[in-house]
Amino acid sequence: MYTSRVLALEISKYSCILTYKPCSLSICLGGFDYASPGVLDESSSWCALLSENAKAATALVSKYTSIPVPGFIRDGVYCGADGVSRYYSIWEYIDGVCLESIWNTLSREKKLHLLSQLRSFIMQLRNLPTVHPQGFAVGTFCSTGELLNDPGNPADKGNFWRNNGPFRTVEEYRDKVTVLYDYEPAFEPWGATVFDHMDWFTCNVLVDANADKVVGVLDWEKAGFIPDPRDNFLCGASLVVKLRNEWLSLFDD
Repeated sequence: MYTSRVLALEISKYSCILTYKPCSLSICLGGFDYASPGVLDESSSWCALLSENAKAATALVSKYTSIPVPGFIRDGVYCGADGVSRYYSIWEYIDGVCLESIWNTLSREKKLHLLSQLRSFIMQLRNLPTVHPQGFAVGTFCSTGELLNDPGNPADKGNFWRNNGPFRTVEEYRDKVTVLYDYEPAFEPWGATVFDHMDWFTCNVLVDANADKVVGVLDWEKAGFIPDPRDNFLCGASLVVKLRNEWLSLFDD
Protein backbone atom coordinates (compact mmCIF):
# COMPACT_ATOMS: atom_id res chain seq x y z
CA MET A 1 0.00 0.00 0.00
CA TYR A 2 1.56 3.28 -1.13
CA THR A 3 1.32 6.04 1.49
CA SER A 4 3.96 8.64 0.58
CA ARG A 5 3.24 12.37 0.90
CA VAL A 6 2.91 12.64 -2.87
CA LEU A 7 -0.15 10.39 -2.96
CA ALA A 8 -1.71 11.09 0.44
CA LEU A 9 -3.74 14.02 -0.90
CA GLU A 10 -7.28 15.23 -0.54
CA ILE A 11 -9.06 14.38 -3.78
CA SER A 12 -12.63 14.44 -4.99
CA LYS A 13 -14.86 11.44 -5.47
CA TYR A 14 -13.98 11.41 -9.16
CA SER A 15 -10.69 10.88 -10.96
CA CYS A 16 -8.45 13.90 -11.26
CA ILE A 17 -5.06 14.74 -12.68
CA LEU A 18 -2.39 16.23 -10.46
CA THR A 19 1.04 17.22 -11.68
CA TYR A 20 4.06 16.86 -9.44
CA LYS A 21 6.59 18.82 -11.45
CA PRO A 22 9.70 18.38 -9.24
CA CYS A 23 9.59 14.68 -10.06
CA SER A 24 8.52 15.28 -13.67
CA LEU A 25 5.52 13.07 -13.08
CA SER A 26 1.83 13.26 -13.82
CA ILE A 27 -0.24 11.55 -11.14
CA CYS A 28 -3.72 10.30 -11.92
CA LEU A 29 -5.65 9.61 -8.75
CA GLY A 30 -8.91 7.68 -8.86
CA GLY A 31 -10.98 8.49 -5.80
CA PHE A 32 -12.87 5.23 -5.86
CA ASP A 33 -13.23 3.30 -2.64
CA TYR A 34 -12.39 -0.36 -2.24
CA ALA A 35 -15.33 -2.30 -0.83
CA SER A 36 -12.99 -4.47 1.24
CA PRO A 37 -9.28 -5.40 1.10
CA GLY A 38 -8.57 -6.90 -2.32
CA VAL A 39 -12.14 -6.44 -3.57
CA LEU A 40 -13.16 -3.68 -5.96
CA ASP A 41 -16.60 -2.10 -5.95
CA GLU A 42 -18.29 -1.33 -9.27
CA SER A 43 -16.75 2.14 -9.66
CA SER A 44 -13.28 0.87 -8.82
CA SER A 45 -13.61 -1.89 -11.39
CA TRP A 46 -14.47 0.72 -14.03
CA CYS A 47 -11.43 2.76 -13.00
CA ALA A 48 -9.24 -0.32 -13.44
CA LEU A 49 -10.63 -0.91 -16.95
CA LEU A 50 -9.83 2.68 -17.91
CA SER A 51 -6.28 2.23 -16.66
CA GLU A 52 -5.79 -1.03 -18.57
CA ASN A 53 -6.97 0.63 -21.74
CA ALA A 54 -4.87 3.78 -21.29
CA LYS A 55 -1.67 1.80 -20.80
CA ALA A 56 -2.24 -0.38 -23.88
CA ALA A 57 -3.45 2.51 -26.06
CA THR A 58 -0.49 4.79 -25.29
CA ALA A 59 1.92 1.91 -25.87
CA LEU A 60 0.40 1.33 -29.31
CA VAL A 61 0.37 5.02 -30.21
CA SER A 62 3.95 5.65 -29.09
CA LYS A 63 5.16 2.62 -31.08
CA TYR A 64 3.51 3.42 -34.41
CA THR A 65 2.97 7.20 -34.51
CA SER A 66 4.64 10.53 -33.80
CA ILE A 67 1.81 11.61 -31.50
CA PRO A 68 3.27 12.91 -28.19
CA VAL A 69 1.82 10.87 -25.35
CA PRO A 70 2.87 10.49 -21.71
CA GLY A 71 4.74 7.33 -20.78
CA PHE A 72 3.27 5.07 -18.12
CA ILE A 73 5.42 4.60 -15.02
CA ARG A 74 3.41 2.65 -12.47
CA ASP A 75 0.04 2.27 -10.78
CA GLY A 76 -1.31 0.77 -7.61
CA VAL A 77 -3.30 1.52 -4.49
CA TYR A 78 -2.61 4.19 -1.89
CA CYS A 79 -4.16 4.84 1.51
CA GLY A 80 -5.46 8.34 2.04
CA ALA A 81 -5.61 10.30 5.27
CA ASP A 82 -9.19 9.10 5.70
CA GLY A 83 -8.06 5.48 5.68
CA VAL A 84 -9.74 4.76 2.35
CA SER A 85 -7.81 2.82 -0.30
CA ARG A 86 -7.77 4.45 -3.71
CA TYR A 87 -6.31 3.63 -7.11
CA TYR A 88 -3.55 5.78 -8.62
CA SER A 89 -1.45 5.77 -11.77
CA ILE A 90 1.73 7.74 -12.46
CA TRP A 91 2.71 8.98 -15.91
CA GLU A 92 5.59 11.00 -17.26
CA TYR A 93 5.07 14.73 -16.97
CA ILE A 94 4.66 16.70 -20.21
CA ASP A 95 5.49 20.38 -19.86
CA GLY A 96 2.83 22.30 -21.72
CA VAL A 97 -0.22 24.55 -21.57
CA CYS A 98 -3.71 23.06 -21.47
CA LEU A 99 -5.41 24.06 -24.72
CA GLU A 100 -8.76 24.47 -23.00
CA SER A 101 -7.39 27.28 -20.82
CA ILE A 102 -6.31 29.40 -23.81
CA TRP A 103 -8.56 28.29 -26.69
CA ASN A 104 -10.88 31.30 -26.57
CA THR A 105 -7.92 33.70 -26.51
CA LEU A 106 -6.24 32.34 -29.64
CA SER A 107 -6.51 33.90 -33.07
CA ARG A 108 -8.34 32.00 -35.77
CA GLU A 109 -5.01 31.39 -37.51
CA LYS A 110 -3.55 29.82 -34.36
CA LYS A 111 -6.59 27.64 -33.89
CA LEU A 112 -6.51 26.40 -37.48
CA HIS A 113 -2.79 25.67 -37.21
CA LEU A 114 -3.28 23.53 -34.10
CA LEU A 115 -6.30 21.80 -35.60
CA SER A 116 -4.19 20.91 -38.63
CA GLN A 117 -1.63 19.23 -36.38
CA LEU A 118 -4.35 17.31 -34.57
CA ARG A 119 -5.87 16.18 -37.87
CA SER A 120 -2.50 14.75 -38.84
CA PHE A 121 -2.56 12.80 -35.57
CA ILE A 122 -6.04 11.49 -36.35
CA MET A 123 -4.82 10.31 -39.76
CA GLN A 124 -1.94 8.47 -38.10
CA LEU A 125 -4.43 6.75 -35.77
CA ARG A 126 -6.49 5.67 -38.78
CA ASN A 127 -3.42 3.94 -40.19
CA LEU A 128 -2.65 1.95 -37.06
CA PRO A 129 -3.01 -1.85 -37.13
CA THR A 130 -6.67 -2.60 -36.44
CA VAL A 131 -6.37 -6.18 -35.29
CA HIS A 132 -7.94 -6.30 -31.84
CA PRO A 133 -6.04 -8.66 -29.49
CA GLN A 134 -9.28 -10.33 -28.43
CA GLY A 135 -10.70 -10.63 -31.93
CA PHE A 136 -13.35 -7.92 -31.62
CA ALA A 137 -14.14 -5.53 -34.48
CA VAL A 138 -15.30 -2.73 -32.16
CA GLY A 139 -13.97 -2.33 -28.63
CA THR A 140 -11.05 -1.28 -26.46
CA PHE A 141 -7.87 -2.78 -24.99
CA CYS A 142 -9.27 -3.27 -21.48
CA SER A 143 -9.62 -6.82 -20.18
CA THR A 144 -13.32 -6.98 -21.04
CA GLY A 145 -12.89 -5.31 -24.44
CA GLU A 146 -15.95 -3.10 -23.90
CA LEU A 147 -16.32 0.50 -25.11
CA LEU A 148 -15.58 3.05 -22.37
CA ASN A 149 -16.59 6.41 -23.86
CA ASP A 150 -19.84 6.88 -21.96
CA PRO A 151 -21.53 10.02 -23.39
CA GLY A 152 -23.05 10.72 -19.97
CA ASN A 153 -26.61 11.23 -21.14
CA PRO A 154 -28.61 11.67 -17.90
CA ALA A 155 -31.84 10.69 -19.66
CA ASP A 156 -30.46 7.21 -20.33
CA LYS A 157 -28.37 6.66 -17.23
CA GLY A 158 -26.93 3.14 -17.28
CA ASN A 159 -28.11 2.43 -20.82
CA PHE A 160 -24.60 2.75 -22.24
CA TRP A 161 -23.10 0.24 -19.82
CA ARG A 162 -25.74 -2.37 -20.64
CA ASN A 163 -25.00 -2.20 -24.37
CA ASN A 164 -21.33 -1.21 -24.74
CA GLY A 165 -19.97 -4.40 -26.25
CA PRO A 166 -17.41 -5.47 -27.23
CA PHE A 167 -18.73 -6.21 -30.73
CA ARG A 168 -17.40 -8.97 -32.94
CA THR A 169 -18.68 -7.30 -36.11
CA VAL A 170 -19.31 -3.74 -37.27
CA GLU A 171 -22.91 -4.75 -37.95
CA GLU A 172 -23.42 -5.66 -34.28
CA TYR A 173 -22.09 -2.27 -33.24
CA ARG A 174 -24.20 -0.45 -35.84
CA ASP A 175 -27.34 -1.96 -34.34
CA LYS A 176 -26.45 -0.41 -30.98
CA VAL A 177 -25.22 3.06 -32.01
CA THR A 178 -28.57 4.76 -31.44
CA VAL A 179 -28.85 3.20 -27.99
CA LEU A 180 -25.25 4.05 -27.09
CA TYR A 181 -24.89 7.57 -28.48
CA ASP A 182 -28.36 8.71 -29.56
CA TYR A 183 -27.65 9.24 -33.25
CA GLU A 184 -28.43 7.29 -36.42
CA PRO A 185 -25.35 5.58 -37.88
CA ALA A 186 -24.38 6.60 -41.41
CA PHE A 187 -21.65 3.99 -41.96
CA GLU A 188 -22.24 0.67 -43.71
CA PRO A 189 -22.54 -2.50 -41.59
CA TRP A 190 -19.60 -4.04 -43.46
CA GLY A 191 -17.31 -1.02 -43.03
CA ALA A 192 -13.83 -1.09 -41.54
CA THR A 193 -12.86 0.10 -38.07
CA VAL A 194 -10.10 2.53 -37.12
CA PHE A 195 -8.37 3.39 -33.87
CA ASP A 196 -9.40 6.68 -32.28
CA HIS A 197 -8.77 8.66 -29.10
CA MET A 198 -12.56 8.97 -28.57
CA ASP A 199 -12.26 11.77 -26.02
CA TRP A 200 -11.30 14.77 -28.15
CA PHE A 201 -11.68 17.63 -25.70
CA THR A 202 -9.43 20.67 -25.64
CA CYS A 203 -8.59 19.82 -22.02
CA ASN A 204 -6.82 16.67 -23.28
CA VAL A 205 -4.42 18.62 -25.51
CA LEU A 206 -1.21 20.34 -24.36
CA VAL A 207 0.54 23.00 -26.45
CA ASP A 208 3.80 24.90 -26.09
CA ALA A 209 3.98 28.33 -24.47
CA ASN A 210 3.40 30.12 -27.79
CA ALA A 211 0.55 27.80 -28.82
CA ASP A 212 2.45 26.93 -32.00
CA LYS A 213 2.80 23.21 -31.46
CA VAL A 214 0.89 20.35 -29.85
CA VAL A 215 3.26 18.83 -27.28
CA GLY A 216 0.96 16.28 -25.69
CA VAL A 217 -2.28 14.37 -26.12
CA LEU A 218 -3.55 13.06 -22.80
CA ASP A 219 -6.25 10.78 -21.38
CA TRP A 220 -6.30 7.73 -23.64
CA GLU A 221 -8.53 5.80 -21.24
CA LYS A 222 -11.47 5.70 -23.67
CA ALA A 223 -9.56 5.07 -26.92
CA GLY A 224 -10.68 2.18 -29.06
CA PHE A 225 -11.61 0.72 -32.42
CA ILE A 226 -14.77 2.12 -34.05
CA PRO A 227 -15.92 2.61 -37.66
CA ASP A 228 -17.25 6.15 -37.21
CA PRO A 229 -14.92 8.42 -35.18
CA ARG A 230 -16.10 11.58 -36.95
CA ASP A 231 -19.81 10.90 -36.38
CA ASN A 232 -19.07 9.82 -32.84
CA PHE A 233 -17.31 13.12 -32.22
CA LEU A 234 -19.94 15.33 -33.85
CA CYS A 235 -23.14 13.55 -32.86
CA GLY A 236 -22.12 11.85 -29.66
CA ALA A 237 -20.33 14.89 -28.23
CA SER A 238 -21.83 16.90 -25.39
CA LEU A 239 -23.39 20.30 -25.93
CA VAL A 240 -20.26 21.90 -24.46
CA VAL A 241 -18.19 20.46 -27.31
CA LYS A 242 -20.74 21.44 -29.93
CA LEU A 243 -20.45 25.06 -28.88
CA ARG A 244 -16.71 25.26 -29.36
CA ASN A 245 -16.81 26.82 -32.81
CA GLU A 246 -13.71 25.87 -34.80
CA TRP A 247 -13.15 22.80 -32.61
CA LEU A 248 -16.07 21.15 -34.40
CA SER A 249 -13.97 21.11 -37.58
CA LEU A 250 -11.44 18.76 -36.00
CA PHE A 251 -12.44 15.85 -38.24
CA ASP A 252 -12.83 17.86 -41.42
CA ASP A 253 -10.69 16.53 -44.26
